Amino acid sequence: MTDHSERRVDSTHELVVRTAALEGDDRHLAMTAIDAAATPADRCWLRLEDEAFAGAYPARTERLRDAFECVRTDGSLAAYRAPATDDALGIVRSLLTVPSWHGHVALESVRLERSGAPYLSYDPDHRNFDLDAETAADAVDAVATALEGTPAGVVSTEPRRWTVDGTPFELAGASLCYETDGPLGTSSRACFRCSRVADIDVEPAHRRLTLEWTDPPDAPRPIAALGGVLERLGPERPTTMRVDSRAGFEAARDGLTELLTAVEN
Repeated sequence: MTDHSERRVDSTHELVVRTAALEGDDRHLAMTAIDAAATPADRCWLRLEDEAFAGAYPARTERLRDAFECVRTDGSLAAYRAPATDDALGIVRSLLTVPSWHGHVALESVRLERSGAPYLSYDPDHRNFDLDAETAADAVDAVATALEGTPAGVVSTEPRRWTVDGTPFELAGASLCYETDGPLGTSSRACFRCSRVADIDVEPAHRRLTLEWTDPPDAPRPIAALGGVLERLGPERPTTMRVDSRAGFEAARDGLTELLTAVEN
């Protein structure tokens, strides 16, 4: 059988979690989304450091190796596949939600396929959760329904673009990016996850949008201190934006308010 372990999802939507309202780890929300999206799936893929799991969770790793077929190894990483049965999803849940670093570092990705086409991909370490509505629109709808009442939702990855004082901005999924001036006349791109957007003030008469950002989640003191230093040294998060054109203002307003609405269910 052909090894399709490296296939990627052509993302049309992504999962966004409002971290300020989150209690505990967001992997449980991700598993809720995976369960909801699994109905049309016929195959499930895992990519992980299984020896790391075997050392910490031997019984769970043994279940994995019994139920899944290992189709590829690449250094410490192994790719496994199995029919997307309830038992297979139970094994995914047992690995993803372990109370240690293994569930978000040693587990590199979870993927679901239908008829050989991947439509869901989750990277726990980077918190990237992609869905393809072209392949499985029913799965995307099911995820949105399952996340109602939680600080999470589904947003489109179709880019919304506008300019502020001539500076290009783009909102794609839950990432807000803008161009910044670099050294020697170069430019670079600063991007921020919108999981920390708390509120949006809209002033149509002035084509102005004001974003309120929450503080980052609590972290161990050395990590939190380093994160604070890096944020102070890096590009600033956009706050008040007076958009150059009416069409751009409407694109920014619609994209940002839809994103906030998605996580305020």
